[in-house]
Amino acid sequence: MLDHASLTSIGQREMNEDRIGITDLGEDRFCFVLADGLGGPGRGGDAAAVAVQSAGEVFSAFSDRNDVVEMIFEAAQKRVLYEHKARRVRNTMKTTLSVVTSVGGKLRYGTIGDTRVYIFRDSRVEMVSHDHSVAQVLADAGEISPDDIRSHPDRSKLLRCIGESWDDKPGYEVSEGIYMCRGMSVLMCTDGFWGHIHEDMMTQCLWETDTAAKWLDAMALIVKQDGSTGEADNYSAIAIRY
Repeated sequence: MLDHASLTSIGQREMNEDRIGITDLGEDRFCFVLADGLGGPGRGGDAAAVAVQSAGEVFSAFSDRNDVVEMIFEAAQKRVLYEHKARRVRNTMKTTLSVVTSVGGKLRYGTIGDTRVYIFRDSRVEMVSHDHSVAQVLADAGEISPDDIRSHPDRSKLLRCIGESWDDKPGYEVSEGIYMCRGMSVLMCTDGFWGHIHEDMMTQCLWETDTAAKWLDAMALIVKQDGSTGEADNYSAIAIRY
């Protein structure tokens, strides 16, 4: 049985440009979407909203397709680029996008930007999605550690996102299918969330709680406390437990 919860907070910013979408079609067919808007004031939130709405529509129409995750990203990119032209806002509508689909107990995820997807098994981190940022490139090259990404000055410099040209190849990355079982959990979170909580605390909170809502609340308390001394960004997350 799938248990899920979500939260979003403005942090200490003037507006919240994160957006969350959850589509439950029944018969064990779910789509979870999280987007962190980028660009000019308000435009990032618009881009995130367009991407999240598009994802729900595509999943509702094509949840039985094996490539529905890819379809979601392609459709979101087309919709946001269309809005660029329709609103004449040039290149100020951009967003990260993370998608998790669960159909018949089989999960797939996809990401673009730095909104992460974590997969846990028995309260241990099993997989983490790959950030599309300058800091991640430095970590991949061994110049900094993965932990250093959180504090690196180039952490927020993204190399790929929705609303930016992808040239000749898709800008997103998708996983293979993962058969979910009891004891597996998923966390989707924006950088305003994972930037203030380490993976060991995510797993400790998971170990100490028994529902998605309690797990999320425990992590959010740490995020809020860690971000209280600075200008905390918007932060949003979706927790899923099987």
